[in-house]
Amino acid sequence: MPPAYAQGVAQFASQRGRDVDDPKQNGLGWGLLVKTWHQPWSDLSGGEAQRALLAIALSRRPAVLLLDELTSDLDTEATLAVERTLAEHSAIWVTHDGAQIDRVADRTLALT
Repeated sequence: MPPAYAQGVAQFASQRGRDVDDPKQNGLGWGLLVKTWHQPWSDLSGGEAQRALLAIALSRRPAVLLLDELTSDLDTEATLAVERTLAEHSAIWVTHDGAQIDRVADRTLALT
């Protein structure tokens, strides 16, 4: 995995010494090809970058995820795959997609 993606995260003091998973495993389940991990960041589409960043975040085994319009650049298939994965995690998730709220939320708070 290139330093520009996940290895740089390990440089933060809060991340040193943590057990981590391979982000490529989640990425494969979301349609990210292995070659994606070897491309320059600037060559990735918005959806590829979102999936790569989420895969890296999940590889760090966070207790809670803070997500803001996480699937906005993803197609329907990738969105549903990401939602299935995230069902196993605790998250505070901001979305404007009512159908997504119905699919993923245990509790909601509407800000008007």
